[in-house]
Amino acid sequence: MMKMSPYAEHPVFEKPDDPDVKIWRYMDFTKFVSMLDKKALYFTRADILAEKYDKFDSLYHPEFVERTLKLYSDKKTKKRILHFFNGQKEFRKENIINCWHINDDESAAMWNTYSHRGYGIAIQSSFNKLVKSFDVFKENEVHIGKVFYSIDKLQFDNAYFPFMVKRKCFEYENELRAVILNIWSNYFKREFDDERLSHEGEYIPVDLGVLIENIYLAPNTEKWVSNVINSILGKYDMNVLVQPSILDREPHYN
Repeated sequence: MMKMSPYAEHPVFEKPDDPDVKIWRYMDFTKFVSMLDKKALYFTRADILAEKYDKFDSLYHPEFVERTLKLYSDKKTKKRILHFFNGQKEFRKENIINCWHINDDESAAMWNTYSHRGYGIAIQSSFNKLVKSFDVFKENEVHIGKVFYSIDKLQFDNAYFPFMVKRKCFEYENELRAVILNIWSNYFKREFDDERLSHEGEYIPVDLGVLIENIYLAPNTEKWVSNVINSILGKYDMNVLVQPSILDREPHYN
């Protein structure tokens, strides 16, 4: 019998301590409309995501590779381990990723990094809501977990470790990451499709009514942009509260 939810727990993917913790996805206006139109989240191929933001993303850090190889003197063992590390480049191409930011509040840094001030949008959800929103997706398993920001968390016994470990300089992202192995047209039916490896990404169906808790507008958003967004939401039958950024609030003293 097919499992009810595609969400699959995995030892490398650590859940937040609080399943109702707030998560945010920052995007520009065009990506927001595309999400509504497709009723889907866009997952980017891991190696392409790395080229945009961090070339070490989803790869073993050279310092960790060097440290690991020093533990072994046998040449055959070293060769086997090095083969595993080198194979990570291909494994990275086989996976697609969707990223969220864990935070109780908005983040000025995330607004500046992932959206245009005055035209950006932030979707606020929770870990639980993200998990449940994938129930409409019937083709593959989805792994979701927190990213850690120390290469000391790396291990070489599972190729997913580099997907969930980044360097400390990216700690401000406080990322929650959803990952899908993209070599199956239908994992549950074991239907393999290597043509998917040529895709730069995939739209993965989600229940937006379950996923979206609130929508926040970027700082300095003009009123007409807010009106357009509310109009678009109405056309897609989305009854969601649209709120201005807290960064737009005027200071008041009593």
